[in-house]
Amino acid sequence: EFAILKGKGTQKLLDLPNIPPSAFLGALGGTGLTAYFGLLRVGLPKAGDTVLVSGAAGATGSVVCQIAKILGCKVYGIAGGSKKCNWLKEELGLDGVIDYKAANGDSGAFQKLLRKTLKGGVDVFFDNV
Repeated sequence: EFAILKGKGTQKLLDLPNIPPSAFLGALGGTGLTAYFGLLRVGLPKAGDTVLVSGAAGATGSVVCQIAKILGCKVYGIAGGSKKCNWLKEELGLDGVIDYKAANGDSGAFQKLLRKTLKGGVDVFFDNV
């Protein structure tokens, strides 16, 4: 689908060297802004805090995880499936992951996974679902 606009209410993209326009659809757009302001203005994490992110392998969640790691937080993510969980651990360097699919829809089993993974509790929970 597409739309034709007369320009009212639109804004020209910044012309940044070495940054493709497509970046404004992700980390430099709504996804990144949601992650940045949601975590830094609402969550207010400090270095050493434990941050738990639901939907951690998604667009916004993965940016939240990276920002929290840059801040020096211990970061744990919730995602569905071993492929996503491995990506979070291996590529983004999360301190731990919880595969909600491993609980097979059993809330008690999911709570056990949370307790096992997050023994010291959570300082900031970024609920992204």
